[in-house]
Amino acid sequence: MARHATPLIDLFVPLLLHDDPQVQRQSAMLLYSSYGDEAAQRLRILLARTDATERRRVRMAQEVLERYVPQPATGPLPDSALQVACLGVLRVWVAGVPILARVVERDRGRAGSHKLRAVLAALIHAGGCGISREALMAAVWGQESAASGLTRTLSSLRALMVEVGGEELADAVLVISEDHCLLHPDDVRTDVEIFERFRILAAELEEQEGLAAAAPLYTQALELYRGPYMADVSAPWTALIERRNLLAGDFLNVVERLAEHACNQRRYHKCARLCDLALTEDPAADDLTVWLLRAYAGPGHYAELEHALQRYLRAARIDSRASNDPVVRVYTQLRRERAGG
Repeated sequence: MARHATPLIDLFVPLLLHDDPQVQRQSAMLLYSSYGDEAAQRLRILLARTDATERRRVRMAQEVLERYVPQPATGPLPDSALQVACLGVLRVWVAGVPILARVVERDRGRAGSHKLRAVLAALIHAGGCGISREALMAAVWGQESAASGLTRTLSSLRALMVEVGGEELADAVLVISEDHCLLHPDDVRTDVEIFERFRILAAELEEQEGLAAAAPLYTQALELYRGPYMADVSAPWTALIERRNLLAGDFLNVVERLAEHACNQRRYHKCARLCDLALTEDPAADDLTVWLLRAYAGPGHYAELEHALQRYLRAARIDSRASNDPVVRVYTQLRRERAGG
């Protein structure tokens, strides 16, 4: 969950009152899935502390929240039975207990612990649709005969859930049939889900009200991205690699939007810092390199500008005379502006 929850919850009041019902719905779902009861409590506090005009706005925001999230916030979010951080190193909590660290400590790297971790990663990646036993065995064991190994690993995973959360929690979360397995979506919360909701809502808000209005939501999406999807899961699943690449692209897009916003505000140092962060992941990203060049040209840091251009040319394998390349075009324009200024 993003830091400084109270001011973030306040940010959602105008979003809940937006003219577009789609923005209202996305805001309500994101607010609930991120903060649960804390959101409703914060709105009640605002009702008690604000003036009459603001109280009317807050009351209307409450009505919108209840319209799109009609059930009381007593479900699994945000205190869900299974909480998962997929962005960066995989981390999993059952009833608030970090179980992967517990497995490592208990099993001291034995083969069984690696299989349990891989099975759990595959179940998380499968999402609410789940995965067949056959596909799960192929993902974790490859071509090996693994029916008995999968049964033992699933039993170990369930036993671990029982150990930290009890029988009722384990039965609700881990659903196993003769040919199918899943982690029940009602009881699972992932940072990927929240990241994507922030990103989508920010894009919708930007389209309607401009980049400045959407920047706080892009910022919250960026705070959730701690690295590539399941960065430490090395199993060669095509679907996992595709998901990792898609989320990396979403991350680059979020950074690019924030870099433009910072440059528009003449916050050149922040723009350069954002671009450098993302270019570490993809040094050939032309849109980010363009903002980096502008960030260096703004305060007159032309040595850094030259260095950024050369780094891009090497990474993208582009010739400096490639006038159709967007980075080369912007570089040429900035040099001309400098010469003319």
